[in-house]
Amino acid sequence: MTTNPETREFEIAMRHLTLRGLRFGAGGRRVLALHGWLDNAASFKNLAPLLRNVELVALDLPGHGHSDHRPPGDAYHFVDYVAIVVEAADTLGWDRFSFLGHSLGAGIACIAAPMLAERVEKLALIEGLGPSVAPDHAAPERLLQALNKRRASRRKSPPHYPTIDAAVKIRHAVSDMQPESVQALVERNLREIDKGYTWRTDPQLRMGSLLYFTESQVRAFLQRITVPTLLVRGNHSAIFNQEKFATRCAAVTGIEIVDLPGGHHLHLDHAESVAAAVNAFYD
Repeated sequence: MTTNPETREFEIAMRHLTLRGLRFGAGGRRVLALHGWLDNAASFKNLAPLLRNVELVALDLPGHGHSDHRPPGDAYHFVDYVAIVVEAADTLGWDRFSFLGHSLGAGIACIAAPMLAERVEKLALIEGLGPSVAPDHAAPERLLQALNKRRASRRKSPPHYPTIDAAVKIRHAVSDMQPESVQALVERNLREIDKGYTWRTDPQLRMGSLLYFTESQVRAFLQRITVPTLLVRGNHSAIFNQEKFATRCAAVTGIEIVDLPGGHHLHLDHAESVAAAVNAFYD
């Protein structure tokens, strides 16, 4: 197997902010990789070197990792991520490329791919198929919850940790990942302060969206996906036990589904098996 282990930092100057991330390999299939909520580009640190003949650009999404935050007071709506990813693809100058997305990043890729139908070659998804939704009747309550969180956040100070290991333990306690996988994400997501370390992520990310798609809207986008699509699921993850995801899978014509050992972050914990599935799909 020919792999490209070379890793380097990069940045893209957008119109309103700067995105940063990690670039793996050179030459071969161009792949734009999108991580999950509160993660960062290091989400693909274990997987990318195992992919064959691939040049992979893993973004830190706005408000995550080393990328810029949105201006104070701006929210992080899901559709804004889609717009920024489309702009990033334009700025990279890629006329043809494939997506690789995990969780939130998979949801973004599902909506962006039909918008870039003439440019996207393949769509590889890990533990995600479309964005989170809210039913029509729940919209007022979800909006109220989001507004209340914003009010409460004004009175909160950002958390701090005396050491990197302390931050790793906090993240590990609320995840199903192996400690080594947590370490990779946390190290990229910390900045040093007088009291030790604090998160780079924008606290606004935890406020919740003011408005969500409905399930029927998501299916309308999924039905417009025309490129070959792979969905990798972890057999210990609870996400795809939900009934709605069976309907979503049925909405994507010709979707290939691969179930592998692991939880929600199986691409970090079990990179070899995920790489085998993605390589076979890309080839």
